[in-house]
Amino acid sequence: MNYFKQRFRMNGIGMTIILSIFYFLLLKYTSYLFIPISDLQTITIVLVLAFINVISVYFELKHSNIISRTLMFFSESIKWASIMYGFLALAVFLFNCIICPIPIEYAKFMLLIIILLYIYGIYNARHVKINEKNLYLKNLTEEMTIVHISDIHVGSLIRDSLMRKTVEKINEVNPDIVIISGDLADGTCAIGPNHFDIFKKSNSPIIFTPGNHDDYPDLECVINAAENAKITVLNNESMKFKGVNIYGLPFSFYHNSQCNFNLNKNETNLLIYHVPMNWDEFIEMGFDIQLSGHTHGGQFYPATYFIKRMFPYSRGLFEKNRSYLNVTDGIGTFGPPIRVGTHCDMSVLKLKRKN
Repeated sequence: MNYFKQRFRMNGIGMTIILSIFYFLLLKYTSYLFIPISDLQTITIVLVLAFINVISVYFELKHSNIISRTLMFFSESIKWASIMYGFLALAVFLFNCIICPIPIEYAKFMLLIIILLYIYGIYNARHVKINEKNLYLKNLTEEMTIVHISDIHVGSLIRDSLMRKTVEKINEVNPDIVIISGDLADGTCAIGPNHFDIFKKSNSPIIFTPGNHDDYPDLECVINAAENAKITVLNNESMKFKGVNIYGLPFSFYHNSQCNFNLNKNETNLLIYHVPMNWDEFIEMGFDIQLSGHTHGGQFYPATYFIKRMFPYSRGLFEKNRSYLNVTDGIGTFGPPIRVGTHCDMSVLKLKRKN
């Protein structure tokens, strides 16, 4: 409950103040660039958007419902579109000042591109893409197929529809096992005991290790809902599956998790760890595979460029010293329900014996 209060102060009231200033400046520039808007109209629009943001966050934290979820979807979409429009406005302003004035028709055309990217981004964020990858391991006793997914972010903006599509894709692939490397929950609303029940329809066993977002709505509630959905939770625990030792190391901003597992380096060892960090350390310990997410691949431009600088291994499959790190773009989204330049990613990892 303390988290929900903090989230309302930061994402509700705090973020609304920042957004209101940003929206006001953007609308004033719009008035200069495209169409005249009076100060009264500008203030009215800003107040409406501020009210929508506060009320949607408040009711989602108190009692999630279809109206507040719809308002939050609208609010988050407006945030993304405004940021993109802000970049456009800045580019036009700098071009006009430094080089030469841009004809208003060109600026309007660029604005149309943002609208088209918004429509595409919404569509792209709701369609799961399968990416097959081969991993060759010397100590593998039995070849197997793993579906690796992450960052589903079940909450206010991601509910049954995307989970259902994910399960359908899992059953289409029909892997030996499914691994979720954190952030099953989002933290935008409370998680009830039946929130993840759609995963019961998976024909393959599912393993889940918590990430930082799973802490926010109360980790115990998330674990309880996962176990109710027949998902095996590895929270600083391990298990063996078809000769592969699978270790789950949780990740949280609230506390540090120490990797104290005793590994047999003559066997195949797989680590589920939400963030794509400490790979060299885990290789030294004897892990052959690390499965991570967290980055969303940047989710959309230009955030993709910043993520690449924050995380050396931001997305994709990497190999080093005969060990592998797979960083998935994730299934769900964080913040704006939009993906441009990344995909709703399901990694299909085919583990094969190395000759």
